[in-house]
Amino acid sequence: SLPRLLATMEETGADIVGARAPYMESAEDAADPAAFAARQPAMDGELVDRASLRARFDRPTAGPVEAPFVHAAFLVSRELAARIGFDEEYTGNCYREETDFLVRARAGGARIFFEPQAVQANLPRAEAGGGAHGGSGSFLRRKLAYFDSAARNNWRFLKKNDEALEKALGVRRPAFFRQALFLFDIAKVIAGYPLRKLAERAR
Repeated sequence: SLPRLLATMEETGADIVGARAPYMESAEDAADPAAFAARQPAMDGELVDRASLRARFDRPTAGPVEAPFVHAAFLVSRELAARIGFDEEYTGNCYREETDFLVRARAGGARIFFEPQAVQANLPRAEAGGGAHGGSGSFLRRKLAYFDSAARNNWRFLKKNDEALEKALGVRRPAFFRQALFLFDIAKVIAGYPLRKLAERAR
């Protein structure tokens, strides 16, 4: 992925280039990453919804496309990273810390591209363990703790970056509106867990 990200940066004149990030669901996916990446369906809508901030960084586009922000696996120069700086005040799972950096960089004039041929696949949850979704306790307790942390960090991000989001996205939406959409998405994920668990057992 790194050579592809670097080549796209040079070809497009981008300041930041992000990789595609599909999520593996089974051991079979992890056994053949190249085949898994090739199986992902093509993009069928916008890469980033500018109102809700929902992003589809798992889907391949026809080629590199400019974006308001990308997934956490991105290439950036040391100089730009030092100038923009990461906000170290995000807590818990630190959700939105990368988006915070990217939105501020974009608002400051940085060009950001999504490169679908560079792939950073996420291992199946059962195999990956740890990370932002790790911790002790039952599955439900871990997930609720994750979503609680994500919601708090998302609200902090939205309030802090109101002007930067307008510059980066070209559209203004109240922070509470974006937060409401985010909470609705969390509710849908939680409601869908029983069906996902049944599907995993069926495999």
